[in-house]
Amino acid sequence: MAESRTKSDMSHARQRASVSCVNLQKFLWGDEQWTTRQRIVEIISNDPIFDKSSRPFSSRQERYKRGLAMANRIYELRELHKWSAKETSLAFDLIDEPVPMTLHNIAFEPVVMSQGSPELIAKYGALVANRGILGCYLQTELGHGTNVSSLETTATYLPDTQEFEIHSPTLTSSKWWIGGLGKTSTHGVVQARLILPSGMDVGPHLFFVQLRSLKDHSMPSRHYHGRYWSEGYGGLRSCGQWLRSI
Repeated sequence: MAESRTKSDMSHARQRASVSCVNLQKFLWGDEQWTTRQRIVEIISNDPIFDKSSRPFSSRQERYKRGLAMANRIYELRELHKWSAKETSLAFDLIDEPVPMTLHNIAFEPVVMSQGSPELIAKYGALVANRGILGCYLQTELGHGTNVSSLETTATYLPDTQEFEIHSPTLTSSKWWIGGLGKTSTHGVVQARLILPSGMDVGPHLFFVQLRSLKDHSMPSRHYHGRYWSEGYGGLRSCGQWLRSI
């Protein structure tokens, strides 16, 4: 009832406007961009996978599964309609709902592909792009907000083995509110302060870290805590993690 009244009011308001809605749309979006948007809207609007009528009555587990189904369907539509990366991103925006791979799409993949070394991209790039691995972005810590320079998690370079030891020394240094970490992600990009063998702290750097097994999705050596659902993000399960000398 309320929805039909809203539609009626909006239709009446548009009819009374002194400017052309179509011309205004083209001015704000650009003709080509608006045409692309409308084409994708029509495709997803007619696909039952994206129907929202049951969403208010769904449990969080059901919304999580629905989020997986929607994400998989968008990737299927990408192949079917030969969508570009930009068009695929627009499709995710248009469903107007976070999905389990949201952080993989907007944070993990862009960072890996733009800042990863040639060797890292050669080994993992195809897996990242084709969801052979699913990632998240571990920056925020319990003890800080957006002050990246105050991160407590460290990554100490070990010259003997040519490895980095990533360590969260305190509870406040544990990574917190990490979208996708609670259930979906197998890997992550970790922000940590790089410590050289001399002991010099050279500030925050990004590190590519495996979080879960690709065989059974477990990772017993990792310390997870506080797995939770964020309000308004039913399809995305967040989590905290204590990185203890990994």
